[in-house]
Amino acid sequence: GMGGDHAPLSVVDSLSEAIVKYPETDFIVFGDSQKLVPLVEAKKFPAGRVSVSHAPSAISGDAKPSVALRTGRDSS
Repeated sequence: GMGGDHAPLSVVDSLSEAIVKYPETDFIVFGDSQKLVPLVEAKKFPAGRVSVSHAPSAISGDAKPSVALRTGRDSS
């Protein structure tokens, strides 16, 4: 869940590049806030540019899209 084998660190690391490439865009990261918040805070992103939205569960990569849409509420 949360972005592959090296997640969530790889997702948060990628935000460093995205923030520079898209200076007018703010980002929301969905996933386990207990894991994400410390990683986001450690990066010291500009205030208000990155926020975390807690999702208590994750949809597996092999889940059918139709099933994920029906049953994946509150998932990342």
